[in-house]
Amino acid sequence: NDAYTAKVDPFAPRGLKVSYLSSVAIEILEDGLSTGSGSGNYFKLGKHRFIITAAHVVDLDSDIMIIERGFEMTNAKVVFVDHETDIAVLVPEKKLRYTKAVPFRRDIKNEIGEKIYHCGHPAREGWHISEGLLTGTHHEVLMLNTFAWPGSSGSVVFDESGRVIGVVSAI
Repeated sequence: NDAYTAKVDPFAPRGLKVSYLSSVAIEILEDGLSTGSGSGNYFKLGKHRFIITAAHVVDLDSDIMIIERGFEMTNAKVVFVDHETDIAVLVPEKKLRYTKAVPFRRDIKNEIGEKIYHCGHPAREGWHISEGLLTGTHHEVLMLNTFAWPGSSGSVVFDESGRVIGVVSAI
């Protein structure tokens, strides 16, 4: 059902398409009250389905709610977290209904000047795609020129071919 997925230009780069179609909002709840939010993307690798986000978005002691288009919601649990690299992996309790699990593929070249895309949920407001460039590196951190407001943290960054190059961690 595409009722909650806006049409994407069929000629848009694959990276833009997968960033949008696999994007989810993440809400952190404590005692039923929201204490934070962020973004993530839904992937498949073999028979496995998982969400990648930033470690600082999730709290191991809190309830984690995945929100899809149409405000379909499901709980998720953290299965991996690395605070040093600010990466976390979540597994939803059930298969997501309106979000496409895209194949997990990494970009290992990460060339300066390549176009990048991510889709986030700044200020808990919808699905917003951003385009930018990989502009540099600093140790193991990739530097990007792109638009990311609070709430975009955890958005997976894709290259033009739809391969993962990183996760939005700081703006």
